[in-house]
Amino acid sequence: MAPGQFDDIVEKGKIVFCDADYEQDPYNSGAEGFVAMTTDPDDDAADSYTLPTALVTYDQAKELAQYLRDSPEPVAKIMKSEGVFDAEAPVVASFSSRGPNLLNPGILKVP
Repeated sequence: MAPGQFDDIVEKGKIVFCDADYEQDPYNSGAEGFVAMTTDPDDDAADSYTLPTALVTYDQAKELAQYLRDSPEPVAKIMKSEGVFDAEAPVVASFSSRGPNLLNPGILKVP
């Protein structure tokens, strides 16, 4: 979709579902939230969005699209996220600086 094409299809106060990252247009059109299909579910980059946003995998996007087609009045809600502290995590984000350094184990953490 080209910039501005959401203006005619977005109802103000609704959540927009899109198969690509068009977040700015729904925001400008008055949407309250945004659901987008991510092309790389293993990407752990920290992204920032203007609207409350949920990223879904291809399979989840197919299920959501089917629900939207089958439901006469589909309902959606994006919940506020919660921080989890003191939890054991088997994987850390690639941008984390948690040590030790793989090249030099003597370096515990790189700022």
